[in-house]
Amino acid sequence: MALNVAYPQEKSRPVEGRRSSELTRQFVEFIDRNLKIVFPVPLLVTLFLLIIFPLIYTAYLSFHTWGLSANRKPDFVWFTNYVRIFFHDPRFWHSVLITMYYSFLAVGTEIVLGTAIALVLNRKFAGMKIVRSIFILPMAATPAAISLIWTMMFHPDIGVVNYLMTRFHLPALVWLGHPRSALFAIVMVDVWMFTPFVVLVVLAGLHALPREPYEAAMVDGASPGQTLWYLTLPFLKPTIIVALIFRLVQALKTFDIIFIMTEGGPANATETLNLYTFKRMFMYYKGGYSSALALILLSVVLVVNIILIRLRKREWSY
Repeated sequence: MALNVAYPQEKSRPVEGRRSSELTRQFVEFIDRNLKIVFPVPLLVTLFLLIIFPLIYTAYLSFHTWGLSANRKPDFVWFTNYVRIFFHDPRFWHSVLITMYYSFLAVGTEIVLGTAIALVLNRKFAGMKIVRSIFILPMAATPAAISLIWTMMFHPDIGVVNYLMTRFHLPALVWLGHPRSALFAIVMVDVWMFTPFVVLVVLAGLHALPREPYEAAMVDGASPGQTLWYLTLPFLKPTIIVALIFRLVQALKTFDIIFIMTEGGPANATETLNLYTFKRMFMYYKGGYSSALALILLSVVLVVNIILIRLRKREWSY
């Protein structure tokens, strides 16, 4: 009798196997029918967790007053933070002016220098590859390391910058300790670090230029200056605008260089809007106020980005 007993699990195994294979087949068929929905789901979830949710939460906090205290919840205050920022915070407007001055001075210098260097490097000469590699070196190090090195170079007593100035019979300066020279010193570091990026972008644009207009200009007897002014620079406008978009957006939210070299000093002379937002959050513990500042900075960056993108589209349409 015991030999003829059939255990329930032995009978259920084939049934469970068929169910498992059926579920697998239905799952595969569902994916095949909905590829347009299934494939973007991981990306959409990642975007929501890393970008959309923090943005929504920041906007939520911007309408509250919150001192980062675990014992007190954020209090809803409507637009009080924004009213205080725009009408009762002169330090905010000062940081906006510093941000604009720093961004446009640094990026404008980088665009001019980068375009000029790219025009020189576009010619064939001995050691061309070595020279191009040297120009890329400032982009190889991290901004934090470069900032520390330049801080030592700007040291009023042992810095190499003042040493070179005295060798040329120029007065030594307290570069990072004076309000008039601190921001200019940081602009110098930014120009030294990111001009190679503009050089690379413009060089790529130069390599993509058509040759037929240059051949026609040569036949018509155009001089090198006329060729540069009437052909090369107009053709390079869309490429230069691309470099301008990347650099200006990055310069508007610069933080690491300024924080390491001056921390916004002396006397807030180098305090940009990004740095002011950081101080309000992590030094004064004003969570709601700093969230409103962060959204304002984001709005400024978006507006500048949209203007430059439209300008680039108009150049391409020509």
